[in-house]
Amino acid sequence: LVRGELDWIVMKALEKHRTRRYETANGFAMDVQRYLADEAVQACPPSAWYRFGKFARRNKAALTTAGLVAVLLVVVAVGSLVGSVLIWRERNRTEAAYRAEATQRLRARQAVDDMYTEVAEKWLADEPHMTEMQREFLQKALQYYEEFAQEDSANPAVALEVGKARRRVGDIQDKLGQYAKAEEAFSQAITILEKLTTDARALPAHRQELARCQHSLAIVLKGTGRPEQAEAAYRRSLAHRNKLATDFPTEPDYRSNLAASYAMLGALLHHTGRLQQATEAHERALELLKKVVSEGPEKPEYRVALAQTQINGGVLLEDLGRRQAAEETYGAALAILKKLAADFPTKPEYRRRLAGCYNNLGVNLWEAGRPAEAEKAYHDALELKKKLAADYPTVPAYSMELAA
Repeated sequence: LVRGELDWIVMKALEKHRTRRYETANGFAMDVQRYLADEAVQACPPSAWYRFGKFARRNKAALTTAGLVAVLLVVVAVGSLVGSVLIWRERNRTEAAYRAEATQRLRARQAVDDMYTEVAEKWLADEPHMTEMQREFLQKALQYYEEFAQEDSANPAVALEVGKARRRVGDIQDKLGQYAKAEEAFSQAITILEKLTTDARALPAHRQELARCQHSLAIVLKGTGRPEQAEAAYRRSLAHRNKLATDFPTEPDYRSNLAASYAMLGALLHHTGRLQQATEAHERALELLKKVVSEGPEKPEYRVALAQTQINGGVLLEDLGRRQAAEETYGAALAILKKLAADFPTKPEYRRRLAGCYNNLGVNLWEAGRPAEAEKAYHDALELKKKLAADYPTVPAYSMELAA
C-alpha cells in the first residue's frame, strides 16, 4: 500500500540518523501534503552509498583489510591513467571553451571589420585629407573599436583581436589628428601583444601584429618631433619582422613588411642627417622589394611600395650629390607607377604618386642645370594634377597640390 513515495516518507520519519530525519513535524506534514498534491517529495530512498555505509559499520574489520588492499591495487594500477585522462579532458574542455568564446566574438565583429578593412584602411593609407563623410565614418568606427578594446580575456585569439582593435583605434586617432591618444592606444596594444608573444601558444600572427603596432607608434613619435624614440620603435619593429622573414622565407608579406621597416628607418636616418646609414637601410629595402615583386608582380601593393621606396631613395641620392643615380632611380619608379596608373585607372593614388615622382625628377634636373628637361617633367606632373583635381573636386589636397 505504501510502496514508492509514501514508503520513502515513512522511512525518512523512522531514520535513526538525525541528519536524515525530518527536522520538524511540520516538515513531515508538508512532505505528505506534497504527495497528496502530486508534487515531488523531499524524501528519497536510501542511496547505494548510504546502504553500503551501514553494511560497512556492521563489518568494519573485514572491510577495512579488504579495502586497504583494493585501494592500493587500484592506485598502483589505474592512478596515473585516471590522472592523465582527467587532465586531457580538462584541457580539451578549456580549449573548446576558448574556441567557442573566440568564435562568438569574432563573428560579432566580422561585419564591422570587413567594412573597416575595405573602406577605412584605404582612406587612412591613400587619402591625404578626408571629406566630412569620411571623418564621420571614422568617428563611428572609432567608437566601436574603443568599446571592443576595453575587453579582457585569457583566450589568446580574443586577446589578439583586442590588440588589433587598440591598434585600429590608434590608426583612426592618428588620422584625426589626436596624436597623444593615438600614442596611448598603440602603447596599450603593444603591452597586450608582448604578453602574447611570450606565451607558449604564440603564433606568427601575434608577432606580426606586434611589429605593426611598433611601426605605427614610431610614425606618431617621428611626426611629433621625437626622432630618438621613433628610431627605437622602428628598430623593435624591424627586429620582429626580420625574425618572421627568416622563419618563413616563402611568405612574401613578411618580406614586404620588413622592407617597409627598413624604408621608414632609412627615411628617419636621412631626416637626422645620417646619410650613409640611411643609404644602407634604403638599399636593403629595395633589395627585398625587388625580389618580392619579381616573385609576385601581380600584387599592386608590392609594386607601389617598390616605387615609393625608389622615390625616397632618389631624394637621398640628391642630398648625397649623386644626381645621375637619382635620375635613374626616379626613372625606375616612373616606369612602375605609369604601369599601375594604366592598369588601375580608378585608383587616384597611383596617379598622385606618379605626379609626385615627375615633380621630384623635375627638381633633380633643374638642380643639375637641365632646365628644358626639368620643365617637361613639371608639365607632366601638372597635367596629372589637373586631371586629379577635376575628377575629385571634393578632395582639397588635389587642388592644393595643383596650385603648388
